[in-house]
Amino acid sequence: MDTHIAGITDWPMVRRLIDQSVTLENESAFTADIKTTTGGLLGGIILPSRGLCTVVARADTHVAVTGQLKLRVDDSNAHLTYLSPDLMPDTDDTPWLHALDALAREAGKLRAHTLVAEVEEDSPLYTTLRTAGYAVYARQQVWIRQGLATNMPSRFKLREEAQTDVGDVYALMNATIPKMVQSVAMPPGDMPRLVYREGGRILAYVAYSLGKRGIYVIPYLHPDILPDAAAVIDAALQMIAPTSKLPIGVVVRRYQDWLGHAMERLGFQCGAEQAVMVKHITAGMRPTGFESLQQRFEAVQAKPTTQTYGALSGVR
Repeated sequence: MDTHIAGITDWPMVRRLIDQSVTLENESAFTADIKTTTGGLLGGIILPSRGLCTVVARADTHVAVTGQLKLRVDDSNAHLTYLSPDLMPDTDDTPWLHALDALAREAGKLRAHTLVAEVEEDSPLYTTLRTAGYAVYARQQVWIRQGLATNMPSRFKLREEAQTDVGDVYALMNATIPKMVQSVAMPPGDMPRLVYREGGRILAYVAYSLGKRGIYVIPYLHPDILPDAAAVIDAALQMIAPTSKLPIGVVVRRYQDWLGHAMERLGFQCGAEQAVMVKHITAGMRPTGFESLQQRFEAVQAKPTTQTYGALSGVR
C-alpha cells in the first residue's frame, strides 16, 4: 500500500474521485461544494500551509482512496473534510484505513491534538472509523429547512459576541455540555457567534457559517429558555440571513435533543443522524499494519482448527 501527500501528479485522480466523495464535516457540507471550490479540492495540494492536507492511499489492486483534513489557526482539533470514494457495504476497507492512518500522521505533524469526523450512524465508514481508533463522543441530529420562511415576531434580541462575554459563555457550556464532549463541542474560533443575555446570564449562544451553498448553524441553549427556544432560534436566523433563500442546516446534539420540538415548530425537517467521532493523536505515530480481508482469511485458514477462535478474536 502506497500512502503519500497528494501532489500535482495526483490531481487527475483526485479530480476523478471527488465526485464519489463523502463529506465528514457539516460546515463544509452545508456551505461549500468541495467538488468545485479551489479551497476544498486543491487547497490541500497546492496550498498545504493553509491548514489543508490531502493524502492518497493506493493499493496494489489499483484501488485508490483520497482524503483531506482541515486545521484552523489556533485550533487543536483538526477535522476530516472528506474521504473519496465513499465506502460501500461489504467492501474491503483496507485502503480507507491506510488513508485515515496517513491523515492522522499528517494531523500530528500539524500539532493537532485530535481528529474529528461527523459521520452518519448507518454508514459503513462508521465501523471503519472505529477500527481506525475513533471513539464516539456525541450523537447529533441534523435539521434542514429551505430559506428563512418564518419571521416569527419576537421580543428576543441577540447581538454579536464580545470579549466580555467569554466567562458567561463558558458558564453556559458547562451547564449544557457534558465535560467529556466540551473539548470538541465548542465552535471553531473563526465562526461568527451571537449571544442572548437575560438576567445577567447568557442563555443562548449561536454559532454560524455562511456560504454560497447554504447556512450552517450550531445552537447552544440553556434549558431555562426551553419554552422560548423556537423564538430565540428564529430571532438568530433573522439576524444571520434575513432574506436568504438558501438551505439552512442546524445541528442539535443528543444532549440537547429537547430542541427538536423547537425545530419542528420552525418548519425544519429531520436530516441525517450522525455520530461525532474523535481520534486522539499521540506523539511519534507510526504507520499501522492493516491487513486486507484476504490476508486475514488466509491467516485463519492456515491455523490449526484448535487455534481458529484465537485467530478470529484478533481480527479488528
